[in-house]
Amino acid sequence: MSAPDPVAFHRLATNPRVLTGSFFLGHYLHVFAARRQWDDATLAAWLACEVATLDHLRLCRSLHTDADYDLVATKFGVSAERLREVMQG
Repeated sequence: MSAPDPVAFHRLATNPRVLTGSFFLGHYLHVFAARRQWDDATLAAWLACEVATLDHLRLCRSLHTDADYDLVATKFGVSAERLREVMQG
């Protein structure tokens, strides 16, 4: 299986439905960064991940349980505590 086209993947991850619908983690990342006037590079630095990882995070379902936080944090190499901060605003 080939890797997804990064441009198309970014377009999907930044689709308004992802950024405005509370089903996706992308909504919470968008709100969190917008309140701080952060761009993707700043948000990625704060999460200690690559900018490209943000697209993967955006497409995750919103997080609710400790298991959700742990799974996403482990999968993408980010801090579960930072993800909690994002979800809390």
